[in-house]
Amino acid sequence: MTSPSILRPVPVVLQGGVVAMTGTFHVLEESSDESLEPAVAAGYQSQPPALGSVPGFWTKVVSFVWMVGLVSRALTRIAFRQNMGHLKLRVRLLFATLCHAPQVGALFRQGPPALQRIARERPETVIGPLLWPYLCASWSVEERLHCISDHYRIIGGLEGPFPFAVDERLVLATLDEVFPGLRIVIDQPLWLIREGGLTLSLFVDDFRAYSLAFSFMEAPMSMGIYCLIGSVQGRSTSDAMELYRQLTKAAHGLRPRDLLIELCRILCRHWEVKRLLGVRDSERYDRHPFFGGKTATAQDYDAIWQDRGGVLDNPYFYFLPLAAERRDEADIKPNKRSLYRGRYRFLDQLEVEVTQRLPSLQPQWFADR
Repeated sequence: MTSPSILRPVPVVLQGGVVAMTGTFHVLEESSDESLEPAVAAGYQSQPPALGSVPGFWTKVVSFVWMVGLVSRALTRIAFRQNMGHLKLRVRLLFATLCHAPQVGALFRQGPPALQRIARERPETVIGPLLWPYLCASWSVEERLHCISDHYRIIGGLEGPFPFAVDERLVLATLDEVFPGLRIVIDQPLWLIREGGLTLSLFVDDFRAYSLAFSFMEAPMSMGIYCLIGSVQGRSTSDAMELYRQLTKAAHGLRPRDLLIELCRILCRHWEVKRLLGVRDSERYDRHPFFGGKTATAQDYDAIWQDRGGVLDNPYFYFLPLAAERRDEADIKPNKRSLYRGRYRFLDQLEVEVTQRLPSLQPQWFADR
């Protein structure tokens, strides 16, 4: 078994000696989310069979039939174009499904309810990992599926509104007094599901200004929870840089990406996460051969983590302290002291507001552009 220190997910042996796995996803179009219901194959179950409902051999048969229906729905959403590229993609995905059919069937027969829910609402989240990367480019299929299974098992145990539907959002805080229209939101955008199971974003009205995607994973030997950041990225619109300058000024000198990292730390402390880790730049999902060397962002993740106090923990991830080090006022230039006092006061107030609101939040829907 690989040492946990390099954060290779430890395989979980399921009933019958089958290994559970974790997954990822290819770039999809947002509009394909609407094709979920029409794509349900006639005659297939939309939910996995209940354990113990039929004995032995027939349990596996019914589970296999359900899995075929799941894969058929995923195919219509992953490779939906009528061209040679998508035809090849369908063939590759079908072949991968055949190779891993026992593991996928066992995973869903015994998977947590939150995982079964995401499989119904967005099947590509858990079928896509058979082909392409999830969170860490070097992870195998088994490791991807293991992380996804862990993530939804942990999500199902969180307080308050978790899990919530893929088209819903949680507004952690409304910060109009900081910047007009500014909101802190957790959701599950379709285009980021290969980078993490949840996404923490700064919205300005309905504009998603900056995002941080992450997933949970069980620590080795059941010693708590790890939080793994798979991406942190902004937008490339013509006015994005000016908006970021304004947000930085409003947040007492905290850049949007740094504010999101601090918010992630706040949530990790609230959920009693044991370790916070950010994926190494060389291990980003878009470094995987599936993408042919094309990268989604020019940002250097290593530099981002180092700037926030991160240190290289293993070949795949940086370790980030759960609480950022705060500078002693005596070490700050006199003309900057009021800025830092305001920043720390802002973060302290934000932590109180977010942690108090979280247990009673109700999912909601609003436009995203």
